[in-house]
Amino acid sequence: MRIMTLALAVSILTACSTLPQKITDDTSAKLSVPVPTVSQNDFMILTGESWNGALTYLDYSSGKRVTIPTRAQIMQKGDKISVSISYPEEPWEDSKETLSFSKDGRKLNGHTLISRSTHALSSLGLDAENFNMTTLPDIMFTRFVTEHDGKDNGKPAKIRMQYILHPKALGIYKDVKTDKNESFVNRNVYSFTRP
Repeated sequence: MRIMTLALAVSILTACSTLPQKITDDTSAKLSVPVPTVSQNDFMILTGESWNGALTYLDYSSGKRVTIPTRAQIMQKGDKISVSISYPEEPWEDSKETLSFSKDGRKLNGHTLISRSTHALSSLGLDAENFNMTTLPDIMFTRFVTEHDGKDNGKPAKIRMQYILHPKALGIYKDVKTDKNESFVNRNVYSFTRP
C-alpha cells in the first residue's frame, strides 16, 4: 500500500513540475473562449413559405396573458432579413421589421449576442404545443439570445430577445427585467410553424 501511495505522490509531483511556474499577462497564456456569432445565413432557413402562428403577450392592464393569431412572411432583403407580421383579427397592428447583422457577427439588430446554441425542443423548456410539434419534442433548434437596455411599458428595462429557429418552426421571445423584478419576465412570444 505504501509503495502505491508513494508512486501516486511521485506521479503527481512529476505532473505538477511540468506545469508553468508563472502565468503572465501575455495573450498567448490566456484561454480562448469562443464568442457566439450570428449571420444572415443562419436566418435564411426562415425565408420562403409563409408562417402561421400566434402572439401571446402579457397584458399589463389585466395581468393576464392574451393570445391572438398571427401570420408572418420572411424574406431576404440584400444583407438583411425582412419580417412582415400580420394580425388577421387586428389588421391595424400589422408590422414590418428588418433584422440586421453586424459584420463581425457579434450583434443582431444592434444588440449584443450573448448566446448561440443548438438544442432539442424539449430541452429548451418550451411548450411543444406552441409549435404544434407535440409528436416531435426532440427536433433540433438553433437559439440566439441578445440583451440590451431599453424600455418596457415606458420604464427602463433590460431586454432579452430569444430567436429559436428551425425550417418548420420559429419562436421569438421577448423577456424583460425592470428594477422591480430580480429575474426576467416573459413579455411576449411569437410562435410560428409551417408545413
